Amino acid sequence: DESSIKVNKQVGHLIRSKLLGENEGGIIQGAGALDTPYLI
Repeated sequence: DESSIKVNKQVGHLIRSKLLGENEGGIIQGAGALDTPYLI
């Protein structure tokens, strides 16, 4: 069945962020960024 989920697992964390002054926009528009946390 193509409509059922075969595998769904979490493999990490993703952070989507943008500057404090940005009101709209996202990663594709260039106002946001993707990052991953590095915990020490």
